Amino acid sequence: MLDVLLVKLNYAPVLSVDREFDLGTAYLAAALRRQGYAVEMIDASLEALSFSQTVARILNQPAKILGLSVWLHRLVGASERMVAELRCAGVTSHITVGSHSPTFLYTELLQQNPGLDSVVCGEGEWTLLELTERVCQGKPWNDVAGLAVRGNGKVSLKVRPAVCELDDLPPPALDYLPHIKERGQFMSILTSRGCYGRCTFCSTSPFYRAGGGKPWRAHSPERVLSEIAALNAQGIHHFGWRDDNFIGPGRAGRERARRIGELILEAKLEISFYIACRVDDVDRELFSLLKAAGLKRVFLGVESLSERRLAAFNKLVTVEDNITAMQVLGELQIPYTLGYIMLSPDTTWAEYRESSTRLAEVQRTVPGAADALQDAYSAVEILPGTGIAEELRGTKRLQGDHRAYGYRFKDPRVRLLHGAVSALRALTRPLARWVAEAVRKERRREMRGEE
Repeated sequence: MLDVLLVKLNYAPVLSVDREFDLGTAYLAAALRRQGYAVEMIDASLEALSFSQTVARILNQPAKILGLSVWLHRLVGASERMVAELRCAGVTSHITVGSHSPTFLYTELLQQNPGLDSVVCGEGEWTLLELTERVCQGKPWNDVAGLAVRGNGKVSLKVRPAVCELDDLPPPALDYLPHIKERGQFMSILTSRGCYGRCTFCSTSPFYRAGGGKPWRAHSPERVLSEIAALNAQGIHHFGWRDDNFIGPGRAGRERARRIGELILEAKLEISFYIACRVDDVDRELFSLLKAAGLKRVFLGVESLSERRLAAFNKLVTVEDNITAMQVLGELQIPYTLGYIMLSPDTTWAEYRESSTRLAEVQRTVPGAADALQDAYSAVEILPGTGIAEELRGTKRLQGDHRAYGYRFKDPRVRLLHGAVSALRALTRPLARWVAEAVRKERRREMRGEE
């Protein structure tokens, strides 16, 4: 019997997410294996396993602890269903769930799912390691820090300090490396965790602040180069740097990013990679260096071209900042993808018109902007732990339950627009899936420098 089986759940309807190697479970597996525990992983997303196929795989790999990665909020309901089905099938493992949404929903999850034993809150390496030690030694585990549990008729959590020194963690386990090489996909790596921003719609900052640590923490440039060089020696040339925000705060963040680029150039590694960052982190000189080191694409968190909406999102940038960042990347001929939220609960029709008009103008006049937008009608998703979720809850406008939050647009014209777009998308979903896969293939060719 395994000590631990780690499972990343699959969410098949996702169109915009390339099926990349899961770093969350890989870091957990590496930390456990370093202490001698027998650990296996099932990446149901990467393997495109159905719900029933995932259940069958779990049943074929008995383990003392089963950890489910609920990496999307929309997977909360699926995780609850899976726990119930596994218990009905006779699974006696200690079942725990983790990731962003469970961290903020641990009370609801434990109260409503008797088959669930615990919830790992925050970063999981040291919490899961201590839980595994207790379970394997037959010792009580209810007082493990970072673990939400039931006891005395209530749910409780003793907060664990954040993982502050990322270099103390072993490199992520590479069980799926042959799979990635065979499919010719990007290899995911993390050079940092978290984001120093406080955007109201995003759960990243609250998640990493939960343990009392800095909201953005990083591997040293030398550690980053070591991981890249080791993978490159095994035939990996194309990387997805999965940091929420690759470039950290202030001068120190930019200097670290610069040093990573310099080390890649000094090592003469022929690689390509993409990153995500805030618009106020885009610096011409820095990004010119990163391009020379192999940067092929940037995911840019623009979110809006309305000053009022940027302020409501607490982006702490201006429309001018957004446009300047796009202009710099366009002039450097670095392709970019825009994160954009056109609609939110309080969006007015006038605000929508303003934002869409400015967006059309930017797409006409700013280099690279014409092909940068993934979704011109995206509506904000309400995630647990976020400022916008708390605001809606406080004004009694938060709808749904912990599995799927919803809201009603205040402006009836915005409500009508969103309804019409949603209905059209439902009719064209197969086409959208085909287009999304075509875009992913094109991005892979772009990363490889293929025509």
